[in-house]
Amino acid sequence: MRKLLLLLTIQFLFFSCEEKLKSQFPKFDSNGTRIVYNEEEYSNLLTKNNNIKVITVDTFCENSIKRVKSDIKKGKLVFFNSNNLILTRQISDILKKYGIETRTYARSCIRLNGFNPYCYQDLMNEEVVKKYGPKFIDSITELAKRNYVVENPDKVLMENGKDLREKYLNKNISKN
Repeated sequence: MRKLLLLLTIQFLFFSCEEKLKSQFPKFDSNGTRIVYNEEEYSNLLTKNNNIKVITVDTFCENSIKRVKSDIKKGKLVFFNSNNLILTRQISDILKKYGIETRTYARSCIRLNGFNPYCYQDLMNEEVVKKYGPKFIDSITELAKRNYVVENPDKVLMENGKDLREKYLNKNISKN
């Protein structure tokens, strides 16, 4: 009996919250244009009608903005690395000295109109640039390359068709 009462209470609370959320986020604007709040909803509408006109409201990004501001107030900075995955550890070690966390992520270039799934990452990276300057990450990456080559002299690290061991180890690496 208690389990049934608990289940009914939870179900009531869930539906109450769902109704409140529906009223907070209208489905149509004053002109009757559909409003979508997330990529999944937008994608579902597009599969039904490829020419549908909608207004997109990226609530995920809006929440990310709030989270970034809160994290920055707490002194938390995170650099999101999606380019130099081989150098992740080296970049992380260097950025730790500045009190910056590092996270890696796979970034897709495919996005639905009006939605930015990388809002938090982009804003945090902008904050790092704002605090340390536009060339900071480039110089950290250059230092990370050198550290990688010194730590792994037998591993090839290529950039623009050139073996970076030649640059950082002052060796002439023979071409096979």
